Amino acid sequence: VGIDYNHMAFKDANGNTRIKRVYMPNDDSGSKVVLNGSVLPGSEFTTQEQISKLTADEEAQSHGTHTSAIAAGTQVGNFGGMAPGADLVLCGLGNDLSDVNLVNSINYIFSYAKSVGKPAVINISLGDHYGPHDGSTDICKSLESLVDDGHLLVLAAGNEGGDKVHFSTTFTNSGDNVAQKTVLFDDIEYGGGAYSSSFEIYANSGNQFAIQYVVVDKKGNQLALSKKQTASPQGVTFDMKTHNTFKNYYEGKAVCYSELDENSGKWHVYIDVNCKSTSLADDDWYLGVVFWGKMGEKLNGWNLDSYAEFTNLGLSKFIPGDSEMSISGMATGEKTISVGAFVSK
Repeated sequence: VGIDYNHMAFKDANGNTRIKRVYMPNDDSGSKVVLNGSVLPGSEFTTQEQISKLTADEEAQSHGTHTSAIAAGTQVGNFGGMAPGADLVLCGLGNDLSDVNLVNSINYIFSYAKSVGKPAVINISLGDHYGPHDGSTDICKSLESLVDDGHLLVLAAGNEGGDKVHFSTTFTNSGDNVAQKTVLFDDIEYGGGAYSSSFEIYANSGNQFAIQYVVVDKKGNQLALSKKQTASPQGVTFDMKTHNTFKNYYEGKAVCYSELDENSGKWHVYIDVNCKSTSLADDDWYLGVVFWGKMGEKLNGWNLDSYAEFTNLGLSKFIPGDSEMSISGMATGEKTISVGAFVSK
């Protein structure tokens, strides 16, 4: 997103563009693209004159220019990309970063490379924390299926290498007296006590697990506890203002969806919370989630919100977040290449 097609980093020493093709799925001002008998959404631009008239797929962004120039930018002064002499095919997805558009764009680039008899390396500098992070998702499998000799996919590992976007826990007790394994939301109070967040949790098997929502004070003492929920694909909503004790601390809703992930065979729960503290004294309590499962079952969870982290806020009975398994879920396939940066000082 945010590719300036006429940036100096994409021109040769004579001022001519090094871009051979541009494809934008949300722009119909160019020529229609037919690939393997199917008409792709959007259009392509194939001549230097056409490309010279383009602006950007998303003018408010510059991320695409930045990452494309690192990969293959022309040497400008002391700076240049890793492959400054390479031909370029750029696909600007604009504000429609769908899996379908991503896969179509990859097919478009590889198809062009084959037509001119050249190898191709595609850089994909995007990602998220959806899925079990084991390479089993549909998008991971789709990306892997496109890799072959001379056609490589490089994906960003992500920007959360040091962030506590992940948590894990293993149930150690059995039966109804299973230990409560709990995670707390970080920065639950902000914006006048309002909070919105979503995260996913995966079991290491197909066994279901239940959840509860809990309110605790600064010492970890329980102030309010919802009923156990084993959600379904249709979702189960917890309305805080209708609960006898929860309503004293929060108003809003938490929705939980769960199902068996067919690709990984793991039980999967998605939780979305939108609530607001009922008091301005919102530093006096915290909101968390309690998990109930079978002995030996392990859970892994990921925060889906940018720059949000898990924490136990110093409460020993709650799970702290960690930076393990913080690589983007998209970048966990076996045949794709995951790339990250390491800064030592």
